[in-house]
Amino acid sequence: MSQGVLEQVVERAPAPVEVVPSGGVRVRDERIPELDALRGIAALAVAVYHYTARYDELYRHTPGLLGGWEHTHEVMSYGRYGVQLFFIISGFVILMSVSRAKSAGQFAVQRAARLYPAFWVACAATWLIVEWCGLKGRQVSGAVLGLNLTMAPMWFKPVAPWVWYVDGAYWSLKEELLFYVVMGVVLLVGLRKHALWVVGGLAGLHLCGLWVSADTAASWAQAVGFKSASQLYDSVNLRWFCLFAIGMVLYETLKGAWKVRHWVVLAVAMMDVLLPLNKAKGYGQLVSDWPWMFEDRPGPSGWEHFFVVVTAAALVWVAARMRPAVLRWRPLVWLGAISYSFYLLHQNIGYVVIRECEARGVDANVAVVVALCVVAGLASGLTFGVERPVYSLVKGWMKGRAGAGGGVGAR
Repeated sequence: MSQGVLEQVVERAPAPVEVVPSGGVRVRDERIPELDALRGIAALAVAVYHYTARYDELYRHTPGLLGGWEHTHEVMSYGRYGVQLFFIISGFVILMSVSRAKSAGQFAVQRAARLYPAFWVACAATWLIVEWCGLKGRQVSGAVLGLNLTMAPMWFKPVAPWVWYVDGAYWSLKEELLFYVVMGVVLLVGLRKHALWVVGGLAGLHLCGLWVSADTAASWAQAVGFKSASQLYDSVNLRWFCLFAIGMVLYETLKGAWKVRHWVVLAVAMMDVLLPLNKAKGYGQLVSDWPWMFEDRPGPSGWEHFFVVVTAAALVWVAARMRPAVLRWRPLVWLGAISYSFYLLHQNIGYVVIRECEARGVDANVAVVVALCVVAGLASGLTFGVERPVYSLVKGWMKGRAGAGGGVGAR
C-alpha cells in the first residue's frame, strides 16, 4: 500500500466537542479510530468464515483447507459472530451521531450519503459478476436487484413474496437500516434524551412478541399486511435491537456514571441475547422452547451467544475507553476504513474467485487468500473512489446550506 493512500486513511481526529447524549451525560464527542479498526477486524472475521466453513458447506473446497484440520468448520464458524460486534459498534457510534445531529433531516441525509452510493455500486457489481460467471443458488432476477437497491428488500415481502438478497451478507444491512429509521424518528419527535429507553423498549418488545401464542402473532402479522408471523419477523425483525442497546449503554457510560436506566436496559438486552439463535425464528414461536434455553446443545445456543456478546461488548469498551495503540496500527486503520465496502463486496464475489481459483488447480488455502486480496482491492477502490468522495460532497453541500441559513431539516 502506498504512503499516499495510508495518509488518506489515517486522518487526524477532529477536535473534541462536548455534546449531551440521550441520557444527558456530557461526554467529549470525537472520532474513535480504534472502533473503526474493530469494525475492520469484524468484517475480516465474517469473510474468513464465509470463505472457509460456509463455502465448504455450500460448494465444497478442494482437499487441503487448513491442512485438513478436523476442527476447521467448528473454529472458523465463530467468524460469523463478527456481525454481533458490528451491531454493538453501531449502537455506540449512531448514538454519538444522534447526540450531535442538528435535526432529523441532517441525520437522515448524512446516513444516506454514507451508506447508499457505495451500496448501490457494490450491489450492482455483485449482481453483474454473479450473472456473468454464474454461482449456484445465488443468481436473482433484475426485479430482485431493483428491490435490493432500497437496502431493505424484505420490507416488500407482502407485495413481493419472491424477493431475496442479491448477496446473503446484506441481511444485516436491513437490521441496521431499521435501527437508523428508529433513531431518525427519535430525533424527529424530540425524544433524543430518551433514545436509550426507546431502543431498549423495542428489545423488550421483541421478547414479548416471541412469547405470545402463535395465533396471536399470526393475527398481528395479518393486521399489518403480512401473510404469517414468520414473514413479519423476516421483514421487521427486532432481534438485534438488544445489541444496539448494549452499544448505546456503552456510549452513555463511557465517561459518565451508571444510572438505573442503564441497568434496566442492559438487563432486558441480555435476556434477549440469551435466546438461542436457532429457536428465535419468529414471533409466537418461542413459547414452547423456553425450558431449553439453558441446555447445552449443538448450534448457536443461548449461552454461546451470551459469551460472544459479552466479549464483543468488552472489546468495544476497551477500544473506546482505553484506546489501545495496537488498534491504531496502520494496516488495521486501513482495514477499518474500507470495512463497509469490504463487507458489501466480500461474499458472492469472493465465492466466485475461490471457485475459479480451485477449478484451475490452485490450493484451497491460496484461493482463500487470493479472494481476500481481490475483495480488499475492490473495496479500497469503492471506498476512496465512491464512498468518501460522495460523502464529502454531501457534507460540503450541507455546510453551504447551513451557512446560507437554510439547514437540512431545520425546524
